[in-house]
Amino acid sequence: MKKLSVIASILLSVFLCLNCDNDTDDSEEYATDQSAIAALIKNTSYLDFSDSYSEDKYEQDTVGGDIDPLAWWRTAQRPFDKDIYIKQRADICTVDVTTYLKGYFNIQTLTEIIQKDLNDTGHRIIVLERTGDISDPYRGWTIKEITGIAMDTQENTLKIDSVRVECGSIDTLITSVSDLFQVENIALFPANTLATITVYGPGENEIVFIHSHKKDTKYQSRRPFQYMGNNTFKGDWYTPEEPERYHVFFDVITHDSMFTDDEAYSSKAWGLPYDIE
Repeated sequence: MKKLSVIASILLSVFLCLNCDNDTDDSEEYATDQSAIAALIKNTSYLDFSDSYSEDKYEQDTVGGDIDPLAWWRTAQRPFDKDIYIKQRADICTVDVTTYLKGYFNIQTLTEIIQKDLNDTGHRIIVLERTGDISDPYRGWTIKEITGIAMDTQENTLKIDSVRVECGSIDTLITSVSDLFQVENIALFPANTLATITVYGPGENEIVFIHSHKKDTKYQSRRPFQYMGNNTFKGDWYTPEEPERYHVFFDVITHDSMFTDDEAYSSKAWGLPYDIE
């Protein structure tokens, strides 16, 4: 953990780790498929959630420990480091993407900035199918199914059991961030509409936030949730105005991460894609 007397700029070097794991021989034709699949994933904008972990400060007005925070934010290497494992069977391919966030969890007090090590890992599965010819873009590969993003600090004990989203006429309960769903069935929300979010599972002393796009811009914002009792937190946000595919994150942080000086940072988050009609 570091403490700074003034705000400092952190310059971090970045690299991309690409690892491939498959059950077939490493032929030139298969290697070309791997390259096409990796490029398709890299170039599909809605699979990039790096802007969903905003580095903007959030003004924190809760007092609850030996740290009295005025604001907090994360700083991490960008673009995020990734391991990509590609497993192909004929015209179906399963891709396991692990994303690493390394940097600092920053807490600003009246007199200093406290920095705790940030080391979060995100996991997502992507299923592709060859629906065209090898002469087509990306050798005919198309993304068919994806999961959400399960983000965790190693060995944390935080819980998210489910998330309920109420938005316009939509009322849905999400019980797992790791279930595959068809891309064509990604949740569709009306634009510029108030959504009520209920997160079930975190403990009473945890801190729960939503990371989402602001309704009238493409910038991210954080909003805190209110504890309602019985391991339930509730909050709301306005959906964006622009028709596009976005990510929303439900972020649980331990009380000690924010308020106890000598305790390490720890968090759990669910990241889910959604469309605006």
